[in-house]
Amino acid sequence: MKRMICMLLCAVLLLSGCTGPQYRTPGTFYYHRTETTYSGTDGVCAPEVRELHGIDSDLDAVLELYCAGPISADLNNPLPPDAQVLSWELNEGVLTLNFSESLSRLSGIELTVAAACLARTFLELTGAQTLVLTADGALLGGETALRMTAGELELRDSSLDQQRRDYTVYYATLDRKYLVSHQVSLDPVGAKALPEQLLEQLLTPPTGEELLCPLPIGTRILSVSVSGGVCTVDLSGEFESRRFRSLSAQCLSLLSVVNTLTELEDIDRVEFTVEGSLLIRYGSMFIDKPLVRDERCIGPARTGLGEEDLLLYLVHGDERLLVPIPVRLRTSTAVPMPEQLLRSLLLDPGTNGIRSCIPSGTRLNSVTVIDGTCFVDLSAEYLNTPAELPYSGRVIAASLCQLEEIEQIQILVDGAVPEEYDSSWFGILLPNSGWFL
Repeated sequence: MKRMICMLLCAVLLLSGCTGPQYRTPGTFYYHRTETTYSGTDGVCAPEVRELHGIDSDLDAVLELYCAGPISADLNNPLPPDAQVLSWELNEGVLTLNFSESLSRLSGIELTVAAACLARTFLELTGAQTLVLTADGALLGGETALRMTAGELELRDSSLDQQRRDYTVYYATLDRKYLVSHQVSLDPVGAKALPEQLLEQLLTPPTGEELLCPLPIGTRILSVSVSGGVCTVDLSGEFESRRFRSLSAQCLSLLSVVNTLTELEDIDRVEFTVEGSLLIRYGSMFIDKPLVRDERCIGPARTGLGEEDLLLYLVHGDERLLVPIPVRLRTSTAVPMPEQLLRSLLLDPGTNGIRSCIPSGTRLNSVTVIDGTCFVDLSAEYLNTPAELPYSGRVIAASLCQLEEIEQIQILVDGAVPEEYDSSWFGILLPNSGWFL
């Protein structure tokens, strides 16, 4: 009897043609090959046809089915076992999949394979042109999001075809007055997140370049995280306990980190923590808000092009004390150096709470030096913010009096001394130590 049943089953299979399962609504899922070959279209990601009847219009259900993994023993699920899609959005040809944080455990070629499998699967199923992957606020290969288009799905094993790219890191000059850019080659999908890789480069300046590590000796990178454009950098206690004494060196320590990280597209601002505690003051510098990119300190002066190494004295903090910011100005017979300094002050963008206090729109009418006194004639807009007048006058006086030919200044407005204001603001101004941080 059993033999008869087997014969009948064989006959049925022969009659059906042994064509395998017939799908009412087939869908193609791509998974990682168990035995990978790095050649051909399906050398790494191979297709598996699945039945989507009844769920083909329910992307949540399709995503859940995909995350459960393949049926074939020849394929592996490229996702971590506990990876889940928390939310998705399809908008104007862009499909965004927000996974649980566990997806961020993938790195290097594993992350590349997973992204490619997801892209091939869901760009085909949804008709989208671009796939964006996120991991619930965590970094994916050093980025807050991975973006893949239909034309970028060719897989390359990073061990065979290096995916290194050039990035810019900012080191300190020997006098710790300027930052200098230097190119480094890094793997953006390496074992460590890209922001952390960049900061570790700061600790090891290149040999033979006359560049210094801008961070205090012994500083270690404890952690780096990015959320909403803000990068939080947690540094070891040496960053605080061994900080440099000079104000300019303290400023460079902060801005070397900020300018290096803001080279990355997804980082706009940087906040600092030390051993997990938020840093709101660093030496003499107030940093109670995340810092933004500041290119005023990038140098040095190019003497071969006739540039002179000078300072702008700008206001910082609630006490309105002055801090020196380096500036490179080219020597010119057409535009005297006092005028160049003043125009730099008028154009200064005011970054990270360091500003000139000179009201926007103020114009320079003239600048004249007579027997050591510099007469600075400004337009009427200079009077738009009376509360700032004592401090803007100090900014102008301190910046100009660094020039050998200037001992003191007097500010005029449209050629005259404004009589309705405090006479000390428009009298002779000579810098004194109480002005400076």
